[in-house]
Amino acid sequence: MLRIHFTPRDLARTTISTRPAPAWEILLSLHMLQQSDGPLVFDDWRRHVRATVAPDQMRLLLELTPPWGYSPDFLTPDASAPDFETSLELTLATPRQQLRSQLELLGNYRPASLWTRELAEGDRATMNKLGRAIRTYHDAAIAPYWKAIGAHVSADHAHRGEALARYGVDRLLSTLHPRVRWVAPVLQVLDMNDRDLYLDGRGIELQPSAFCWQVPTKLCDPELRPILVYPIHHAPASCGSRPANSPRPAARWGPCSVPPGRPRWRRPCRAVRRRSWPSDATSPRPRPATRRPYCARPG
Repeated sequence: MLRIHFTPRDLARTTISTRPAPAWEILLSLHMLQQSDGPLVFDDWRRHVRATVAPDQMRLLLELTPPWGYSPDFLTPDASAPDFETSLELTLATPRQQLRSQLELLGNYRPASLWTRELAEGDRATMNKLGRAIRTYHDAAIAPYWKAIGAHVSADHAHRGEALARYGVDRLLSTLHPRVRWVAPVLQVLDMNDRDLYLDGRGIELQPSAFCWQVPTKLCDPELRPILVYPIHHAPASCGSRPANSPRPAARWGPCSVPPGRPRWRRPCRAVRRRSWPSDATSPRPRPATRRPYCARPG
């Protein structure tokens, strides 16, 4: 369980974002793309993305964004960035020391690849390659749905803003999400690793997200600006309608897809074993899904 400790000053500085955060929607949508959860909401969207984005572009991003565990904080630099372009500029301006330290931490969860080792060096050509991959993915997976995402986030903000205005911050925090408990002065987030986050007067930003699923998430580094990203309420297919004139869905691909001519291995794909769940992971433990893809046999 994550425990977020508030002081009176933190309560006074608690805010709710009025708009979606492009970087968080990109990161969390990459997580959802690698899972099968929420089929009524996301399956049409998944088919559209897999049919639109070239696999070689996708794999650059998937190596940085395992669906469970740790994803580097530099991918979500500042939720207050007003638009995608500003957010992307902040990511590409990440200091080399932060790149190296965060990618070393990522290496504790999955083996480093040539791409991530080059990225850790922070040279301009590699950072430009990352920027092109993020932009390509954003244009296919996020931009066509941005108006709908913004409408959902605005509706969530209006609902919670009314609760805050009428009943105060206690009601806001106690009704944030079914997996969140407000036991003043501590906000408890279930299904996250056992740790304490002390706000120490910095306050916290509550960021609603369309692609956050089941439980909230946050940044790993406690020294960064505190933020808690939480799921909004979804109607079926709210992120799934295929945009007009988009290509027809292609064959399934992804980290658990089977290349042509490769046999299937009849064991469910598991990214992480529950018993060995890392103590410093920022995303929640995986919850059982109704169905799982199958992996190709290694090697």
